[in-house]
Amino acid sequence: MKDSSNKMENFSSYSKEIEEKTSEIPENNLLFWGSWFCESLFQRCKNYIQVFLTDEEVSLINEIISYLWNLVDEKYQIDMSKINLWRQKLYEIDETYYFDETDCQQKEIYELIVSLDEVLSYCQSGERGFEFSISQSIINIIDIMLQDEDKDILSKEGFQDALVQNEIKAQFEMISLLKEKKLTSEFKHYLRNVSDM
Repeated sequence: MKDSSNKMENFSSYSKEIEEKTSEIPENNLLFWGSWFCESLFQRCKNYIQVFLTDEEVSLINEIISYLWNLVDEKYQIDMSKINLWRQKLYEIDETYYFDETDCQQKEIYELIVSLDEVLSYCQSGERGFEFSISQSIINIIDIMLQDEDKDILSKEGFQDALVQNEIKAQFEMISLLKEKKLTSEFKHYLRNVSDM
């Protein structure tokens, strides 16, 4: 078995490895994994999200993230009617705005909305499957940032960029931790230095 802490050579090898590793995340930590990405995405775009969304929509996103962390901490039970309503509202946001996915800020908001919906969908169904796709959310944003510098995440140079490597390292370290113990919201910023984003 290849050690994940070694630098992977290319995006394809990372993609294969992360798909395998995310499938090993224990059931009781899947919600943490999803919330950890949503939190990070929100931290990335919180200073300009109101340029693109209304106060009410931003408030909704805050409420959902807070709810997810309360579920992680087992302070709340899953409320299907609330989740159904929120998923409908997220769908309406997605339908209302045309997010320019070549613009980094808009891409962050788009990835946040998609990721929140994926985690809420998991809360409804209890079915695994979102853990790999959500792991790509921040990588997708970094890819846009690299493209602005005429780099490509699929190229060796682009893949070796520090932003890519730091995100990959954080993902694998978090998975190792999730396999060891049940995590709470105390760890929501763990391995994610917001100032680096």
